[in-house]
Amino acid sequence: MQGSAPFDFRSVFESLPGLYLILSPDLTIEAVSDAYLDATMTQRSNIVGSGIFDVFPDNPEDASATGETNLRASLNHVLRNAEAHTMAVQKYDIRKRDGSFEERYWSPRNLPVLDATKKRVLHIIHCVEDVTEFLLTKEGQQVHQLDTVNLREFIAEKELKIIRHAREINEINQQLKEDIGVRRKTEAKFRSLLESLPDALVIVNEAGINNLANHLLHVEDGQEALDFLFNEQNNSPRLILLDIKMPKVDGIEVLKRIKSDPVKRIIPIVVLTSSKQESDIVESYKLGVNAYIVKPVDFDQFVKAVTQVGLFWLVLN
Repeated sequence: MQGSAPFDFRSVFESLPGLYLILSPDLTIEAVSDAYLDATMTQRSNIVGSGIFDVFPDNPEDASATGETNLRASLNHVLRNAEAHTMAVQKYDIRKRDGSFEERYWSPRNLPVLDATKKRVLHIIHCVEDVTEFLLTKEGQQVHQLDTVNLREFIAEKELKIIRHAREINEINQQLKEDIGVRRKTEAKFRSLLESLPDALVIVNEAGINNLANHLLHVEDGQEALDFLFNEQNNSPRLILLDIKMPKVDGIEVLKRIKSDPVKRIIPIVVLTSSKQESDIVESYKLGVNAYIVKPVDFDQFVKAVTQVGLFWLVLN
C-alpha cells in the first residue's frame, strides 16, 4: 500500500505477551520484550547492550546457586550444535532495584536463529516462563496464596500451553515410541525389571529409548551409579531414570552430584520411584529433573508414563 510506514518488527517484538530476550552469539542482550522487563524488574536502557550474565548474576548469598552455570551450558549447547535446547526448571534469583535478590523459579528454552546455511547461529531467542508462583504455592511457602479462582485459571493456562505445543509433543513422543516388534521383545524384560527395581538407576545410552532391549544398564545402588557416571572411560548416557530410595547413596544425593557437574548437568533425568513424599517431589524439581513419575505397577503403565516425559518436559521447561 502506497504511503504506508515500513513494518516495525522491533515494536511488535517488544509488545509480545511472552518473556523473550534476543542474544548475540557473544551473549550480549540485543532486544527484550516488555513482559520480560516487567518479570525481571529491569529497564530496557539498562540491559540492552550488556552481557546477560552481567545483568543476571547468581545470587551471591545463595552458595548453592547454579542458575548462571546451567543457563551458560544451555546457551553454549545452542551455539555449538545450532539447535534448540530446553532446560529443566531453574532456581534463578532476580536482583531487585535495591540490590537485594528475590527468589524466582523459571522454565527456560533457548532457540537459535540460523543463517541461510542453517549451520551458523546469528542470534539466540531466550524465552522463559516464570513458574515461581506455581512452585511456591505447591510448597505451601507463598505469602500471598492463590485463591481458588486464580488457581483454576493458572491450571487452565497450563492446559492451554499443552495444546499449543501439541506438534512438538508429538515429535518427542514419536522418538520415544517403540514399534510393535520391539515392544513385544522388551515387554517381558521391563515387566521383570520393574518388579525387581525398588532401588536402582537405569541408564540408556546414545542409542536412546527406542533400543532399550540392547542398551540398558541397571545398577544396584547409588554409589555404583556415581562410579559409572563419573568414570571417564564410560560414555555419558542420553537419559537417566533415577530412583530416590537407593541404598548407600540415595537418589537425591546422586541427583545433586550430576547437576553439579558442568558436563553431565544437561543429561535429561526422569525420577521413577515409589516415593510420593511432597518433599522428594519438590526437591527433585528444584535440583532440575525433567519429570517425576511414581513407579507404575506394570509395563503398560510404564510405557504410558515414559511417553509423557516429552509433555512434562515442555510444560516444566
